[in-house]
Amino acid sequence: MIHFTSDKNIMGAFVNRLWIKILAWIVTVLIVALNIKLVTEQIVTWANAASDPILVYLLMVPVVIIIVALFLYIAVKPFVRHAFGQIVPRWRKLGHFILAGEDGLNLDVPEYRRVGVAIGATEEDRKTLSHALYFARKYDAILCLFHVVEGAGGQVYGQDALDAEAREDQEYLTQLAKTLVNRGVDIETFLGFGNVVKGVIGFVEEQKIDVLFMGSHGHRGVSQMIFGSTIAPVKKAIGVPVVVVK
Repeated sequence: MIHFTSDKNIMGAFVNRLWIKILAWIVTVLIVALNIKLVTEQIVTWANAASDPILVYLLMVPVVIIIVALFLYIAVKPFVRHAFGQIVPRWRKLGHFILAGEDGLNLDVPEYRRVGVAIGATEEDRKTLSHALYFARKYDAILCLFHVVEGAGGQVYGQDALDAEAREDQEYLTQLAKTLVNRGVDIETFLGFGNVVKGVIGFVEEQKIDVLFMGSHGHRGVSQMIFGSTIAPVKKAIGVPVVVVK
């Protein structure tokens, strides 16, 4: 409590003054000393009344040592500074919320309710889904899977296309949804037709996606240029974060 109320970053204008810190530590030391004296006297009393005093000391002394060591750790640890960084104690993370409106950053913390995933119907989808699934579970968000049918049927007939590729892609999305539901997330699937870039952009806007995951698929050379022509315009056109999984 002394460390907490003496931290200016947490308490701000209400931080303990120097004389309060000194008085608090004096009182703390006195209380601890009196408690140690009381515990010692009690252990001696038990030992004198016991038929085997050594057994009492063997049982109680280690307990007292552990408690004292724990107290020393709690009292001294906050004063230790690491040479290459500072580890933030868990209790200090709570203080972040206390001063969140007073730090001058004026951060708009986003809420992730709908996590979009651009599905390519390839083996690389597993890597992209692994990251998106963790994100969706962490924020208790809906995982929205989207795939664009790029075949001749999808390009020419759009949503009226019912060729083998469209049916296979729809079945692929359905199987993914059934599998991912067992991972503890809500799933929605969407199938688009025609131009991939326009399809992904429309999906993000219509479905109110908060963050979009896309896979780079490890392309190189000319393939990288082609795939880059998909990612770049999507990132430029939409107003939400895009995570590219390599």
